[in-house]
Amino acid sequence: MSGHTEPVPVFGQDFEQLHLFLRDEDGAISPGRFASVFSFDLKALASAAHVSMERLRKTPNDENVQRYLRESLQITGAATGIAQTVERALFWFKNAPLQPFDYKTGHELASEGRTSDVLRYISSLEAGFSG
Repeated sequence: MSGHTEPVPVFGQDFEQLHLFLRDEDGAISPGRFASVFSFDLKALASAAHVSMERLRKTPNDENVQRYLRESLQITGAATGIAQTVERALFWFKNAPLQPFDYKTGHELASEGRTSDVLRYISSLEAGFSG
């Protein structure tokens, strides 16, 4: 993970473009790019992935790190359909308190390993139910 930050593009409705932007040269999700796109500092990202900053820096392909990044992307991808743009889905993931989950955000729930609960919730919203 270099200190070099590249500009974050506007993704609009193109979730695939987000996914491609986040990929590192080795095919893993780049924690640095993820932090830029999701407006996290690396300390918050390490905390959400339940790893130390040292581990995040030295082994960005660590399974715990990559699992959190993948699951966050799953939630964001599912939310993009409802939110209508990737940028709105990113905001929702990080900021929207979800009443059925004690007002925790998608980000907090992903960190707790509750991705499948959030995905079911999003599916219920798509089906016209509201939690």
